[in-house]
Amino acid sequence: MRQRKRAKWMRHAYNWSYPPANVEEFDDHYELYIFAPGLEKSQFQVSVVDRVLEISAEAPAPSEEKSSRWKRQEFRQIGFKRQFELNKGIDTSQINAQYADGVLRLTLPKLEEYHTVRKDILVD
Repeated sequence: MRQRKRAKWMRHAYNWSYPPANVEEFDDHYELYIFAPGLEKSQFQVSVVDRVLEISAEAPAPSEEKSSRWKRQEFRQIGFKRQFELNKGIDTSQINAQYADGVLRLTLPKLEEYHTVRKDILVD
């Protein structure tokens, strides 16, 4: 419980959020999707260090201009940082990232010896 409170405090202290992520497995690769609308692809930093994939984004500083017309403002761009521990079956030298329509998609190819082999079994 303590770690959860600390993690929540850390997110707010550093103005981070954790955007949702989906992982899909294919025979020869994984695809990792990060939902991060409203950012530019130049704002993302993606790196791998010691089999830890780190994805972060820096949002622009909020404008100091305040409009007296706003009665409520609940959304704004904020930066984030996510880390994923990669298994030994990922070829870290071939990771590819693309950003389109508010979704960052990373392709994580499997090493040849870790490709999924699928065999259908006939049920009698």
